[in-house]
Amino acid sequence: MTGPEEIAAQPDITALAIAEHRYRALVRATSSLVWTASADGQVVDMPEWRAFSGESVEQIQGWGWVNSVHPDDRERAAAAWQQAVDTRSFYETEYRIRRRDGVYVWHRDRGVPILEADGSVREWVGFCLDIELRKQAEEKRIEAETALRHLNEVLEKRVESEARERARIWNVSQDMLVVSNLEGTLLSVNPAWTTTLGWSETDLVGNTFAWLVHPDDRNKSRAELARLAEGNTARQFEDRLRHKDGSFRWLSWTAVPDRGRIYAVARDVTAIKAAEEELRSSRQELARVGRQLTMGAITASIAHEIKQPLTAIVVNAEAALREIEDVDAADLVIRRLSDQPLNGGDAVWVR
Repeated sequence: MTGPEEIAAQPDITALAIAEHRYRALVRATSSLVWTASADGQVVDMPEWRAFSGESVEQIQGWGWVNSVHPDDRERAAAAWQQAVDTRSFYETEYRIRRRDGVYVWHRDRGVPILEADGSVREWVGFCLDIELRKQAEEKRIEAETALRHLNEVLEKRVESEARERARIWNVSQDMLVVSNLEGTLLSVNPAWTTTLGWSETDLVGNTFAWLVHPDDRNKSRAELARLAEGNTARQFEDRLRHKDGSFRWLSWTAVPDRGRIYAVARDVTAIKAAEEELRSSRQELARVGRQLTMGAITASIAHEIKQPLTAIVVNAEAALREIEDVDAADLVIRRLSDQPLNGGDAVWVR
């Protein structure tokens, strides 16, 4: 290779030639492919291109260089070059060039016209910059963005689906669902509140539980709310809330605190409570009847045990009255009467 010093030593080499040589050396250091073309766009020679692609001068001259471009990029690259030549404007495009080993490598091709004093084009100069790594990075970025977009779409659909499901559960649940703050102010209630207690959402939201709780349950309800505010969970806590008609309904609560909110579920157990009370009353009545039956059985047994000797006494006394005229017979009857066992074991004597 001829160096700048050797070129400078030759009197027929101008400063422009030295500058061009330095420019080419600089471009080669950047792994770029330098090229020149005539004013009409015909390629004269591209040494770096030939070294990269392995083609000869004859193969790349004119428009032959296009054959080294990827088939999918040829038409676009040729059209962009022709438009630049026709309009004498800055040329820039991207395409893949076939390397000597047959692998296509992405390059960015840039060129500018060199103008004469009268404005006509003397020649074209340019270079192709290797952008393969940037393209790979861009493809990975696009793949990542595509995957992320797909994931976001999936998540959005899932969130939307779960939101619809939660809305359906919220609206159709027969259990009373509620969200409140830590002070017990109702922030949101589901339609089951109206179904169970008769109060509308407007009646409830913005108010606390206090005005609904049965007077006898207020202390324990306040204590349970304080436990929830401290981060504890409530399970099967029961109290009574006022119905719009003035009656009270027994409710069984499950509640959990989370980030300054209390999320609770209540089930109306008034019927269960009534059934439990009825069962308790039935058991008490059954016990009372059982005691009465036991007492009756004992009384009947005692009466049976007493009735036999009393019967014998009466019968023998009557016999004594009948035989009273016969002293000896009466004496015998009386003796039998006095000897009669209390259990009635001996037979009763009657003449």
